[in-house]
Amino acid sequence: MVASEFSPSEASGFHTRHRVSTDKSNPSPSSTEASNAPRRDSDSKDQGQGSKPPRKINRTAPSLKRNAACLPCRRRRIKCDAGKPFCSSCSKTYLFLRRTHPDAERDAAGVPCVYEPDPDEDEVLLAAGTKRKAEEEKAKDDLIRDLQARVGEFSSAYRSTYANAFTANLESNRGPSNQPGPSYYPTQTPLQSSAYPTFDIQFTPSDNSSFTNSLPAQAYPNDPPPFQGAISSDEYTDGAQNGTGGGTLGEESGKVNDPMLDMFWPGWPPTLPAQKLTMYSVETFFSSVPCIPFIFNRQDFLFRLSLPPIHPLFPQRSLLHAICAVASRYSLAVKTLPIEDYINLEDYDARTMHGRGCWIEVQDMLCFSERNARHAVATMNYHHIGGRGLLDTCQALLVFNYWCQTTCRWMEGWMNIGAACRLATCLGLFSSLSYHHPPPHPPADPASPFPRPQTPVVQQSILGPPRTEAEREERLATAWMAFCQDSEAAVSSGWVNQLGVEELTIPFPASRADRWSERPIPENVQTYHSTDINISHPVPDAFVLLIKGQILLSRVGVFIRRYRRLSMDEKETVRESSEFREIEKDIQHIRYSWPAGLKDPVQYMNGYQKQIDADLISAHLLPPTAAILLHEPFADLSDPACPSARKLLHESKGCLKVVFEMCNNSAAISYSVSAIAPWFLYTAARTLLLFYRRALATSDLKKVVEYHNEIAAVRQVLPSPLYTKLTPQ
Repeated sequence: MVASEFSPSEASGFHTRHRVSTDKSNPSPSSTEASNAPRRDSDSKDQGQGSKPPRKINRTAPSLKRNAACLPCRRRRIKCDAGKPFCSSCSKTYLFLRRTHPDAERDAAGVPCVYEPDPDEDEVLLAAGTKRKAEEEKAKDDLIRDLQARVGEFSSAYRSTYANAFTANLESNRGPSNQPGPSYYPTQTPLQSSAYPTFDIQFTPSDNSSFTNSLPAQAYPNDPPPFQGAISSDEYTDGAQNGTGGGTLGEESGKVNDPMLDMFWPGWPPTLPAQKLTMYSVETFFSSVPCIPFIFNRQDFLFRLSLPPIHPLFPQRSLLHAICAVASRYSLAVKTLPIEDYINLEDYDARTMHGRGCWIEVQDMLCFSERNARHAVATMNYHHIGGRGLLDTCQALLVFNYWCQTTCRWMEGWMNIGAACRLATCLGLFSSLSYHHPPPHPPADPASPFPRPQTPVVQQSILGPPRTEAEREERLATAWMAFCQDSEAAVSSGWVNQLGVEELTIPFPASRADRWSERPIPENVQTYHSTDINISHPVPDAFVLLIKGQILLSRVGVFIRRYRRLSMDEKETVRESSEFREIEKDIQHIRYSWPAGLKDPVQYMNGYQKQIDADLISAHLLPPTAAILLHEPFADLSDPACPSARKLLHESKGCLKVVFEMCNNSAAISYSVSAIAPWFLYTAARTLLLFYRRALATSDLKKVVEYHNEIAAVRQVLPSPLYTKLTPQ
């Protein structure tokens, strides 16, 4: 017999629920009566008042384990369903508060639902009583961790030793050997201009916050002791953090981990910046950098850049690194070190390391520009071995040499322009025969019993003929840019040219307006060996005029290297020679025949670059600079009647006219001149400094003040500390 009764208060409460029962054994009647007597009284009382039935407890949902509820629900002692990632109670509370009591800071933090960390897996297995299984799982985990650690060590050593040779090898094997550069696209027709849709690439630094792995800037390991100078090792790290730029975007080059790269950009080269930053750097390169972007066809290049990284037409990694290095000086989105500080740091490294190399790893460099330049050099050296993408490699050499000019790396630029000219010669960029298909063999005479022997045709260039007019003009612009950089390097250094002009048979490029239009591109008819290049200008373009000025500058450099060490009496004979008079006459002819629409040196361009035409300014500075270099070895400043001395003064003031035009138009000097243009102004200021010293020696105060003001005007245009020596004290 079982007797059980519940009072209403016991059925509804959370406290103890007692069940009064009688066992089969004989309980004492006194205890039974004592326990049942008051319940009978309460039951009769409740029944007389109409009591409610006891509440049913729902046991359908599975009960939670101990400490399975989230911490906020446990703290507030409310019901929790332990949903992941957020339980329903916390989600409802968050939505209610956001609707009724909005708070921006609280709402931005999200749903405040957190759980205790799960217990160790080994402890759970041991608690479940599976000791042998736990030991087996632990042994497997230890083996996996050991293998992962060994793979990580091998990957780090391989990357630092071979400079990502595996990734470069994959890129070098993307396309066939006969397509090392821009190739024929299906949307183009042979020898017709191609027009691709304009790519509107927007960049916001906040877009990369979701997929970049921002690493804190750390000091370099094995730092040498700081030196007493303009900048030390510690100041280098601080300067890169607090100097030009300052976001975390500068740390993306070579610092984004491999899983993130494989997830968002499959096949993206690991040393390149993030895809958004690379796109932004390319757009900055085409819109802000003067002179050098014109060797590319912008629409074709952006089309190739939009392809997957594993596509054969995707730009070579060395070219993208060089573009990022040049464009970083025109952007605030990355970290770059001031040029003067980096020069001082390199000088200190050269003195302390004693030729043992740089003590900074490439991937640890904080300067975005320097880091990409080093990656470009390493990749170019590897691509020379593979033999693929050689046109991109040649263009990368030219872009990198432009970077060397902007950062005062004259010796490095001299070596790279020699490599670019050699490579361009192998590619056939300087020979007109490489731009056309070879003529077919004459057919054999059917009546003759002896067949005509077919002589083998030897291909003298690696590249085949261009398949479109846009590709033809891109090759011509690349070849002539190599010639211009070689001429600048030879004249500014006094060393011999790397490029022979005897086999330079290609025509001048077409105008930039024709290249940017969607119409067929007419071919320029003038070449290096044309007799009327200084008199007639059928293509009135700033870049073509710049090429003609560089031809004069190269001829002057070759001439003065032969006769610089002669005595003054012998120089008088040379000045009367026919070669000297011919060069001087050509300089005057190009001035008198200058196109009327380009006589103003400060003009704005109408293409995708809306800034001042830097090529036109350099073209105006080239004739007076060539005349200064031609007459400088023959000038006698002590003789007032010396024609060469008067010519020097006249041509120096001609360069000053261009400076005054730039100042009158309030032109931004850094965006208005090319990388070599400051050397032209330096040549004019150096010549004026000779006359300034002569005026001081003769106590001609009027001339002293005049020359001092002119030299100060040039120094004002070039405010860099590198040019402070131009101002007389």
